[in-house]
Amino acid sequence: MNLYVYESDSSAVIVDYGIKFADPQICGIDWIAPDTAYLESIRHKLKAVLFTHGHEDHIGGVLRMLSLLSLPIYTGRFTAELIKHKTRNEKSFPQITVIKDGEKLTFEDINVCFFPVSHSIPDTSGIILEHNGFTAVHLSDFLNISDMKMALSGNGVNLLLLDSTNAVSRKEPHTEDEVQRELVKIFSETRGKVFLTTFASNVIRLNSVVIAAKATGRKIVIEGAAMERTVSIAARLGYIYISENDLIPAKTAFNEEPSSVVYLVSGCQGELSSALHSIVKGERKAINISEGDTLIFSSRVIPGNEINISAIINSTARLGAEIVQFPDRPVHISGHASVRELKRVITDISPEYFVPIHGEYRHLAAHAGLAAEAGISGERCLSLETGDQIIFEDGKPAEKRIIDSGRAYIDKRGDFVLNETELYERKRIARDGLVLIKTTDGKLSLRTYGFKLTPEQEAMVLSYAADSDKTQGCFDEELVLKAVKRFFKKTFNRRPLVELL
Repeated sequence: MNLYVYESDSSAVIVDYGIKFADPQICGIDWIAPDTAYLESIRHKLKAVLFTHGHEDHIGGVLRMLSLLSLPIYTGRFTAELIKHKTRNEKSFPQITVIKDGEKLTFEDINVCFFPVSHSIPDTSGIILEHNGFTAVHLSDFLNISDMKMALSGNGVNLLLLDSTNAVSRKEPHTEDEVQRELVKIFSETRGKVFLTTFASNVIRLNSVVIAAKATGRKIVIEGAAMERTVSIAARLGYIYISENDLIPAKTAFNEEPSSVVYLVSGCQGELSSALHSIVKGERKAINISEGDTLIFSSRVIPGNEINISAIINSTARLGAEIVQFPDRPVHISGHASVRELKRVITDISPEYFVPIHGEYRHLAAHAGLAAEAGISGERCLSLETGDQIIFEDGKPAEKRIIDSGRAYIDKRGDFVLNETELYERKRIARDGLVLIKTTDGKLSLRTYGFKLTPEQEAMVLSYAADSDKTQGCFDEELVLKAVKRFFKKTFNRRPLVELL
């Protein structure tokens, strides 16, 4: 759910606008997006949106943004294609400019320069922003940077914002080449079908799967809309080298030798609507997992998805297939910089001030420690959380403010957007149920949802409500509501949502 704003007195640019995948326990909410209240308050200043790369936590909110703020977009080639696909059904197509490495842009008094970094998805960029001699370097997701000094062209850096994802781990990661060799080994060892699931946006990994499949004589079946879209775009742009001869449709693969097929499937986080979930549950006529097959999770577990993934693993084990995961075998590497690389970047850039970004609080705290090891003293490391705004004057941090930074909760079924109050109501109904009260001709009746009262309990509720203030044969509805709520809290320790019909 990344969203950053760089703002001067007269202009502002947005860097990324992503979503967060909701905890499965949040009552039918699929995505969480940043609230736009602050952006709308500075609408007159906003000049552009700069996207660093095409992962959903960086571009997933683009449709919501475009519906509220009509702004031009600047990004890399692959990200531009992903955004075009997302906006293909919109009435007004967004203005998208594909930037080149090292290209410089000016938005009134803010100068911007994109520079290339490596990540698990093509065309990922760091961004240099300059205003009246003040220079900030924004490095969100990245694995490594080949030449940071060349990207900066010798400019001094006042502020560095740096990816904190792997700041908690001192272990040196594997390389993608090692992952590729391990996939070849597994594909060769497995006598049955191979099912591999990873993030659909991990183009580097998808290409490794293609290479391993070719090396072992397996044809590839692609399952899942997001996976099909990514492979198609990446192949068209030359980031994945795959031909029609390498692919086979599921209905044809069903009759092939199991050892000659690999299924590239979306759903590595156990999403209930994913291709992997439907395959494991036996809902695909042409695809089945059976004894002797292997399921590879070539991805990390996003916190909150453990239950869904565990259910997939248990169901697969019941079918007799082998499950391969990281770190048991080197089938995945992070697309984020290691501790060694983070310290190298801090040392090479040598900023006056440092802000750890992109991670949970423990990652940010660990990164602040790394910065200290790299020579950034405590007062020069600025701790920021969601909603924090830091004001620089004369090159130094002068003030810290808190801005509106709520969340929008999105239910994809109908594209409903809920605020905090509406989400609370939904959670309340899920936890404590719903009670509907009806007053007819001086009599009360009720209906409950989510739990069931015995006749005796229902009579107790109605009697308690009837004892509330009654004037000229008509109930005071507000008093009835308060009485019913009070009864449920006092008698059952429940707080159902109580409404009048």
